[in-house]
Amino acid sequence: MTASRLERLRAAPVDQLPFAAGGVATLVARQLILASTSWSIGMLGALAEFHRDPAEDCDGIGACIVTSRGALRLELNAQVRAVAYEMLAAHAESWHHGIALCMPQETCAMHCRRVITELGPDRDAVRPADRRDILFDLGLGAGHCDFHVRASDPAHIARLREGNGLSLFDPRHRLLDDIPRMSPHRVFESRLGRIEVYQPIAMPGGTTPEGPHTHVLPKLLRCNRPHSANVPVPPGWISCVTLYPANPVRDDQGMPKRFDAAQHAAFQSLLESFGDAQCVAIKRDVRESVLTGKTPATLGDLRQRCHRTACRVALRQMLHTDRESPHLATWRAAFDPPARAAYAHGH
Repeated sequence: MTASRLERLRAAPVDQLPFAAGGVATLVARQLILASTSWSIGMLGALAEFHRDPAEDCDGIGACIVTSRGALRLELNAQVRAVAYEMLAAHAESWHHGIALCMPQETCAMHCRRVITELGPDRDAVRPADRRDILFDLGLGAGHCDFHVRASDPAHIARLREGNGLSLFDPRHRLLDDIPRMSPHRVFESRLGRIEVYQPIAMPGGTTPEGPHTHVLPKLLRCNRPHSANVPVPPGWISCVTLYPANPVRDDQGMPKRFDAAQHAAFQSLLESFGDAQCVAIKRDVRESVLTGKTPATLGDLRQRCHRTACRVALRQMLHTDRESPHLATWRAAFDPPARAAYAHGH
């Protein structure tokens, strides 16, 4: 993004962005200008991710960001609710975090097609040059997301048409094998936005490309779940877009990095605003108890899973924000021993 366009995006009044004003609008507007924030749309087993590099050329107006590798366009509305969360990672000194942008389940339904369906030219494509290309719904049947591929090559269009009216997994065609070789554009949509991916698809056994990419994992799709059970989306709500501000202990490839205190403080502020108030209070109590020398027994019984997770995340974070101490070691042994960390799951 050129300096002038970046400044225009940064300076745009929140009430001029194409979604409802308020706390969520301010959150999204601020995160859109940060290259360190990643985004996703999808479900368990089918996910599009949008990433960009700080030095990467990109363009953006309002709630749309476009690079040569992909695009993100958000279309938020007055019903959207932000849910900030932290989750355990498999590494005993790490954690994941994100913010789910949710809608009520009864208002977020998409087309729910269960067979491959040709939809014609993609008139809603982010780039004008792509609006004549042919869009195909892959028919994955998700309630809250549509999963498409888009093609311009006549041979690829003809190949995709062979699957029209059939399941993506039907043995009468070989599109599961052919689509990675063709690498058409992928277009994943929900009621709150669209991610387009222009990069090639990684072949089986290959390395997932950096930047925007997609995952389609048939075994996980069979679970038919909108998100991991570890993401605390409230009952009756569905996560339609998720954003991932910079993680203070992991880089954008998921590799360990030196603890970044500023990134940690930034997300803790978001957690205060958009996270579960009880979980935030538990984290605060845990840290105060450790620093003042209280025993683990003083914390009481953490009956809910999310409360136990909050306690464990707080202890992991103290390894980075506070010096190690006998009290911290005692609390970790009681609530987050290394053997338990091996069973943690995350994004």
